Amino acid sequence: MTTPAPSSRLCLRTKMVLLGDSGTGKSALAQVFHSEGASFPKVHMLNTTPELLVKTVAIPDTDASVELFVTDLPGLEPFLDVTKRHAHGASAFLLVFDSTNKDSFSGIGKWLKVAKTLRESEPLIGCLVATKCDLTKRRAVPAQQAQDVARSLDLEYFECSAATNFEVDSIFYYIANATYEAYEEHIKGLVGDSAS
Repeated sequence: MTTPAPSSRLCLRTKMVLLGDSGTGKSALAQVFHSEGASFPKVHMLNTTPELLVKTVAIPDTDASVELFVTDLPGLEPFLDVTKRHAHGASAFLLVFDSTNKDSFSGIGKWLKVAKTLRESEPLIGCLVATKCDLTKRRAVPAQQAQDVARSLDLEYFECSAATNFEVDSIFYYIANATYEAYEEHIKGLVGDSAS
């Protein structure tokens, strides 16, 4: 389901960025998705440079696929300029926070400001993502509070665990499908404009 069928004629490409504080699980999320659950990093490695992972997602009931260029960006303040530079031009983003860390949730506003600078004219596809949801006894950010914030920001909301591979694919499949739907709407607009 993650690689296009040989008959796939349309392949869209989209750059997406993972934004959030250091230690929120952005790298683990990206690596688990990219490896189809086979690779969960057991040791936290601090990102100081962006990491790019590419994976193709087939769009169900179509002959299309979306190639996701997933850019995992550093989450520490000293690297904010690097993060902004590498995030520019993305058409999709994930605002990632650690469900066991209130400070990472409070930092979402800073990352939303970065996300709003990604593209000047086209709408962005975005999600608010709570990680480490398998650590229920350590949960510090209630799901309802996060859902309310996502709704107020007009973002989709997902809860996941890279450690258990819970709902990881759903996030990226949502981005791929939303990219395809935006393409379809754009084409309909072009056809409608030329018919007028």
